[in-house]
Amino acid sequence: MILKSRDDTPINVEVSGNGKPIVLLHGGFQDLKSYDRLVHSFPEGYMLIQIDTRGHGKSGYGDFHLTFDVLGKDIEDVIRQLEINQFSIVGFSDGANIALYTAAVLRNQVKSLVLISPNLEIQGLKTPMKVAIALLKLILKPLRSNLLFLHLYDKISLMAHNSVLLRNCVPDVKARVLIISSQFDVIHKSHIIEIAKLIPNSSAIFLKKLGHNMLDQGVIHDIIIQFESENVDH
Repeated sequence: MILKSRDDTPINVEVSGNGKPIVLLHGGFQDLKSYDRLVHSFPEGYMLIQIDTRGHGKSGYGDFHLTFDVLGKDIEDVIRQLEINQFSIVGFSDGANIALYTAAVLRNQVKSLVLISPNLEIQGLKTPMKVAIALLKLILKPLRSNLLFLHLYDKISLMAHNSVLLRNCVPDVKARVLIISSQFDVIHKSHIIEIAKLIPNSSAIFLKKLGHNMLDQGVIHDIIIQFESENVDH
């Protein structure tokens, strides 16, 4: 279904199942289909809400640059239109950062939160990733008069954010939080540990032999489903 954000941008949403609502937020340059295998792995008793974030998949782009507060407000609008009160969020990469913002703003509604490879600022990224982002921005910057390249630049800039917004959000999160990272993630392990220390009621796990793109791994699905099952009555 297509819902509308507060600035009338179309946001594509797919809802499956009935029960405890869980919002699924994909990473940069992905779309809601990145969660299809997880959705098919979930048992009955859950309403799974897959969202194409602004500028991705079948959602529109609108007139705003992509920032975590703009993207987070889109999630607020979706939740309001679906008339959902309490819910959980699973977010991957940029989607984890959007989830963190949403959990702070809707602190009395978000009951549990799974953050897969989040980062509060670009300093949390390992050097090869920071170099790749810098090079892509350098290449795309003079091409921004073309709308396609402007949108690509926008998405890459979101990955290179240095906003204090997310760090300021952390103390407001009331949900129970699980942070997942991996041995070969693009995020420094020390940064994940820092985030876990900053967020109240949170814990972190590190999976061996996996990289950043781990959403399709069965072990991730098992961990998420187990965590959510423990939070059904919370």
